[in-house]
Amino acid sequence: MRFVTLQIVGVSLLLACASNAFAQVNGAGFDGMAPGAYPAGGPNAAVSGGPGSVTVQPAGAAAPGVPNGAGNVLCIDTMAGGTIFVEFTFMCPVQPHGICAVQYDWSGAAFSPNSGMQVHVDAGGVFNNPDDVWQPPVGLPPTTATGSNTEHAGPCDAVVHTLTFIVRPFTKIYIDNMTTTCDVGVGVEAKPWGQLKTLYR
Repeated sequence: MRFVTLQIVGVSLLLACASNAFAQVNGAGFDGMAPGAYPAGGPNAAVSGGPGSVTVQPAGAAAPGVPNGAGNVLCIDTMAGGTIFVEFTFMCPVQPHGICAVQYDWSGAAFSPNSGMQVHVDAGGVFNNPDDVWQPPVGLPPTTATGSNTEHAGPCDAVVHTLTFIVRPFTKIYIDNMTTTCDVGVGVEAKPWGQLKTLYR
């Protein structure tokens, strides 16, 4: 089974703060999580970003809509200010010559010149080298964007990796269809030119 585990790492302007809120996202999305503030009914129901800053919502409530979004989506909302860190853990089973990747669809709305998000893989708490960045210039807000991203994390060797979304102030980010894959390259079979010529006679 492919799975991704979600942890609300915390809210900070510079550093992430641990918060111990977990859930498994099985299959392709957040449909197994009830709509509402995350985590619904869990021991850490008050997310450190403030109630309602990280929620599960029906896909139809996402504005702009997430590409291929259906059922429920995860919403990270920093309209109250501050920066929110949301961390996922994922792994790929052992597959020789495979490259572990996590894929997701997203949409975003930015309301300030300092809005946007960064995405990091295996950053280890050092977030100055993002794998993806969305920080649009904002004239008449909001500036919106949608996309489908793939982040790679080394070989498929059953090692647990972290995927961290850093959502800057005055931004709304929606995420869905998060899955892991093991991309296996196809080898090239070398043949002498004489053998290749016989294929076309």
